[in-house]
Amino acid sequence: MFLNMDWEIKIGSYKLGLLSGCEIHRSVDLLAATCTISLPGSAYNQALKIEDYIKRGDKVSVSLGYNGQLNQEFNGYLHTIHTDDGKLTLDCEDELFTFRKNVADNQFSKTTIKDIVTYCLSQIRSTLKLDCTLTIDYDKFVISKAQAYDVLKKLKEETKAN
Repeated sequence: MFLNMDWEIKIGSYKLGLLSGCEIHRSVDLLAATCTISLPGSAYNQALKIEDYIKRGDKVSVSLGYNGQLNQEFNGYLHTIHTDDGKLTLDCEDELFTFRKNVADNQFSKTTIKDIVTYCLSQIRSTLKLDCTLTIDYDKFVISKAQAYDVLKKLKEETKAN
């Protein structure tokens, strides 16, 4: 029987001591898995100044479970911090957060999805390995003033690839 819900959330070098809520969204239909962490805006009648301790790009680890049995549910990076309506909301994104870097403009002709993604990986100097089984060809594909994330998003929208 599940009696007590337990959690452990680490952001950067800090471990959260307060939590209002945590939502994790994972789907093959989403480009990136996301996690939204909600915190109270104040504790002991003092506003939380979380921005003094964490920042955009910090690593995030979320473990959830019951009765002391925690399971790793999300790994990623802190994307944004919102301070609305007397609460703090931390939006996090999985490894695709590292794709939010600019890539050099390029025009491809007679290319494939694999070539385009390989180009993006080389531009952002990612250590991720590409395992692409799709054989979708493009006569022309243009990258102009975009981040690697934007390129992947466009490829996903155009091809409906998961």
